[in-house]
Amino acid sequence: MDQIIFLSPLPWWAVLGIGLGILALLLFQLRSLRERLTTAKSWILVVLRGVVYGVLLFFLLSPGLIVQQTTRLRRSLTVVVDVSQSMSLPAGADTAQGPGSRPTRIDLVKEKLLGGKEPLLHRLARDYELRLYQFGDELETVTPRSISELKAQGSGTRLWDAVREAGRRSGPNSAIVLFSDGITDGEPTRAAETPSLPVPVFAVGVGETRGYTDLRITEVNVPDFAFRGREFKFDFSVQAHGLAGKTVPLYFNRGKNLILSRREKLDPEPDDHDRPGFI
Repeated sequence: MDQIIFLSPLPWWAVLGIGLGILALLLFQLRSLRERLTTAKSWILVVLRGVVYGVLLFFLLSPGLIVQQTTRLRRSLTVVVDVSQSMSLPAGADTAQGPGSRPTRIDLVKEKLLGGKEPLLHRLARDYELRLYQFGDELETVTPRSISELKAQGSGTRLWDAVREAGRRSGPNSAIVLFSDGITDGEPTRAAETPSLPVPVFAVGVGETRGYTDLRITEVNVPDFAFRGREFKFDFSVQAHGLAGKTVPLYFNRGKNLILSRREKLDPEPDDHDRPGFI
């Protein structure tokens, strides 16, 4: 609602006194004019002078207009979707369905964002300034219409780099919603060595952990130099999921040539661990 205010420093009693003085002046002028002019002409002149005096008094009070307008400021929200190749794996371990009929992890993300009568993506766009990204090797902008066409074809999963870059682009008053299966192949980074993110991150895990198996070599440490034709020692770390207590084969190749193979028994507990090996 618009509102008129007066910015004059004059107190109300001073304004009232000026108004009474103007009224007295108009009455005096009316009596003086009636001695020389007709009554009708005298009233016309007095009314015109009263209008002029009123306008002068109005501007003397320094009027102002306050225009009130309510605008709802929407906070920024960033949605980041993992499109690495691991997101093409089956979402669950249900063996009753065929491999081709089981939904993949990226399918679950699409269903979560686009499914239902009022999709989550539409509700977020209604309440927030929405930014959408996909990431594999690097962070890329996507549009709401292209969410249904996302394909899990990224050759890498630089999870930490993607979240850090999304936080930098989002600004300080934003938040990040991350959809990922958590499998990353970027630079190994300790939590204590990483700077805190400027925005909060809400991670949504994709896929079912029950029945999930995975095995990979996470780290290999070799000497700074070695002599040709002589043996040397190197350390490696193996990360396993769902294979506790089992023996797994490890193969070391140089190009297409097999250099060394060995079988390694994984500790029964914990199931998710790094096991150092020595050769």
